[in-house]
Amino acid sequence: MSNDKHTPGPWHYGNFPNIYANSQVPRRLQAIVCTFSSELSGGVPEQLANARLIAAAPDLLEVVRDIVSDCKGHINCGLYRLAEEALAKAEGRS
Repeated sequence: MSNDKHTPGPWHYGNFPNIYANSQVPRRLQAIVCTFSSELSGGVPEQLANARLIAAAPDLLEVVRDIVSDCKGHINCGLYRLAEEALAKAEGRS
């Protein structure tokens, strides 16, 4: 069990430029996690790529947590250390 302080997932993008949380409820009740500015450089393709990455954040966080938890003490490599560092960053411990 985690003590997450972020809006719980799943997150999704739709009705761009917003990223929404809690796809299990009607759209009018969904929380907006973030909104993209129309002034971002890179245009719509870059904004959509950013939206996909942000929407995947809760899922990516959970996968990294699982890797660190399942592999602790069994893996001695740089990738494990990087996963631990990324998890600490996401959880505000670094």
